[in-house]
Amino acid sequence: MDKNQLRWAARQRLARIDEFYISVSDRSILHNLIELPEYEKAKRVFIYYSMGKEVNTHRLIEGALRSDKQVFLPKTGGNGLMTFHAFREGDALVHVRMNIPEPEESTPEAAPEVDDIIIVPAMVYDLEGYRLGYGGGYYDRFLAGCEAFSVGLCRDRMLMTALPREEHDVPVNCVVTETKTARPG
Repeated sequence: MDKNQLRWAARQRLARIDEFYISVSDRSILHNLIELPEYEKAKRVFIYYSMGKEVNTHRLIEGALRSDKQVFLPKTGGNGLMTFHAFREGDALVHVRMNIPEPEESTPEAAPEVDDIIIVPAMVYDLEGYRLGYGGGYYDRFLAGCEAFSVGLCRDRMLMTALPREEHDVPVNCVVTETKTARPG
């Protein structure tokens, strides 16, 4: 199966997942994430603002802010590149490209560094840290030059043994599900 066929199949599988499982798996995944030593020591968290049936990051964002971590959300550009901008409690988000909530243009921009953590969205992950995203390539381009510890959040039901890979695909350092933490390589 090619990536487009896999995306279609992943969307179908995700659509069939019930809300009870979503809720239970969200809590366990986020608990497992905050137990990671890399998360605990990070002062800055680069994270996406979840939508739909993605692993819900809203509580994680709130918890990071309460524990005095700085939070940064992605902003996509028309050129296929992405930047991260500061997010604080009460900040407004705007819906720009593909109706994804993003920080306003005026918020301060930052780039992740070695001791930071970046949480990477995907529909599907495999145990080697490769992901099947939504097809824009923003995160692959961004991760290619990123030194921060990267983590993929994935429900067990959306985890695959292996995904097709292309030369430009960049795996995350760690995949966290409700029952396991995989550290490829």
